[in-house]
Amino acid sequence: MPRLRTAACGGPSAESDLGPVWLASDGGGCVGEARVVVSRREPCSHLAVTVADAVQGRGLGPALARLAVADAIRLGLAPVVVTIATDNRPALRLAARHGIELRWDDGLLSGRVCQRPGPVRAA
Repeated sequence: MPRLRTAACGGPSAESDLGPVWLASDGGGCVGEARVVVSRREPCSHLAVTVADAVQGRGLGPALARLAVADAIRLGLAPVVVTIATDNRPALRLAARHGIELRWDDGLLSGRVCQRPGPVRAA
């Protein structure tokens, strides 16, 4: 499994702010990432996961997604919304395994990963 680490990168746009980003490297470069983007228009954040073709099918996508969602919950950025293309079978299986109910949304499938947790407390 490639090495996973958090990263602070990116920045705000007119419609969103970048939340936690997790990167995976195999020693030769970045082979995957998961990022949480916080919507300024809706009370939620959105999850995006990308894994290089060469390392797909090894559990990296689910590992990145779990880390990013856990960070989003910890930071009070829930609910986290996932949007999945209908031909992305691995992502659809992952959503089904975690009980994420998907609905049609503008030609794609969309679902909420978690409920909004209580307020984040300062340490």
